[in-house]
Amino acid sequence: MDKVHNHNVKLRPYSRLMHWYRWSDVYIPLFNPTARLALKMKYMKNLQTVNAFVKDKETEMQTWFEKTNFFFGFSSPRSGTVFLTDFFLSELKGGVVEHEANIVDYPAFTQAIQSQEVALGYFENFRKKDIFFRTKGEPIDFYGEINPFLRMHAKAIGELIPHAKRFHIIRDGREVVRSVMSRDKLGKKDPMAVNISPPSNDPYYSKWKEMSRFEKVCWQWQFSNRFLRENVPHTVYFKKLRSDYPYFKENILDYLNLDIAEAAWQDYVSQPKNRSAKYRMPHWKDWTQEQTDTFWRICGEEMKAYGFE
Repeated sequence: MDKVHNHNVKLRPYSRLMHWYRWSDVYIPLFNPTARLALKMKYMKNLQTVNAFVKDKETEMQTWFEKTNFFFGFSSPRSGTVFLTDFFLSELKGGVVEHEANIVDYPAFTQAIQSQEVALGYFENFRKKDIFFRTKGEPIDFYGEINPFLRMHAKAIGELIPHAKRFHIIRDGREVVRSVMSRDKLGKKDPMAVNISPPSNDPYYSKWKEMSRFEKVCWQWQFSNRFLRENVPHTVYFKKLRSDYPYFKENILDYLNLDIAEAAWQDYVSQPKNRSAKYRMPHWKDWTQEQTDTFWRICGEEMKAYGFE
């Protein structure tokens, strides 16, 4: 009997709640505003906590950041961040690897869509301190986050932690859109959907309110990946990370100066995982002509930039 892999990435309470809510047949009318208020209160509490922790430790924090090796992986949702984080947690010692390290990154993401100045302020005034607080400033070999919520902060992170290795995981947009559409992102059960819209200089800004959810999900894929393509120095293909060890070694391990044996990688990618994929939308080969045309109209430029056909 095949060994079944149990995930090392542990869902935090909010994520577990949202996972249940999205897959249930229940709709709670006041859930979304309540969740937004709770996240706002959590951010304010976290900000107070980290400010108290770093008070009189600014020099110590700066030294810690300069001496610590950092890496950050970014992607649109459903693009392999759990896979890579989970594998790293299985194999790497001596450092910290996080997935969605702080749930308040989600509302911060919606604000960063609109302003890179706001994105820079969030990471400089809160998130850097949050990293220092969660590690207690202890000596570690590395600190890594593979976090889709921080994708609109990728440029800010490069400015604030210039020695951090940053990489972008890209996955075929059709597969991502199918997966996101199956999870009610940007739907009526997404607390942050009301706060997500294109910035005023985006071609879809004036059309947003009339766009279908499918169109909005397509827009978010192309918008996120264009931003990452333009602001992150290293791009890797999700499919190849799971199927080609030499590619994985060259583009992830060597790039990040990490060492994981091929046998460990092979063992991991060959194990059946403990959850089966669930989809509420058919495979992209079975989409309607209208869906296919809509996808290529919105995402075609980015798909071609990455060589997807």
